[in-house]
Amino acid sequence: MPEEIILELIGHVFDFAVEIAIRFWNALLEWVCTSLATWIQTDFGPFLVDAIKVAFVALTQVTIAAYDMIQKAWNALRQVLLEMVVEFHQSSASSRTWMRQMTAVLIKVLESGQPVILKREVEETINWDNLPADVRATWLGSPQKSYKVDVINTRGKELQAMSMAH
Repeated sequence: MPEEIILELIGHVFDFAVEIAIRFWNALLEWVCTSLATWIQTDFGPFLVDAIKVAFVALTQVTIAAYDMIQKAWNALRQVLLEMVVEFHQSSASSRTWMRQMTAVLIKVLESGQPVILKREVEETINWDNLPADVRATWLGSPQKSYKVDVINTRGKELQAMSMAH
């Protein structure tokens, strides 16, 4: 179970990094083509400007490939993942201690071909510092004792935002 949580967290970090890169990529390219390219040409000549433009175009292709890979992986996961919710509850013992309960509902096809619905729950105690930033921000804005995230809905919106950046 802890390995699943670690893999999930790594996936969230990677997804977040790719999302940020894609969202700001067009603005970055525009900045490179105008500001940086002008400065480089003034100080180093046109050869280096061309190299910078080629490097950024190649990186754009990698970014698009990464998005496509994430989208395909998400579509494959959605074939078996029916529901995934993460709930955070503040501990009654301390405001610095929270409980994180992750619930996933999946479809598993048995060797007989029979589909079976599985429900997995993982609950763990976490420190305030390990809460996601949006949970901390919500709690600081209005001290709620719990916070619920529909992971499928949230991830779907993130992927839609990423696709709009293309």
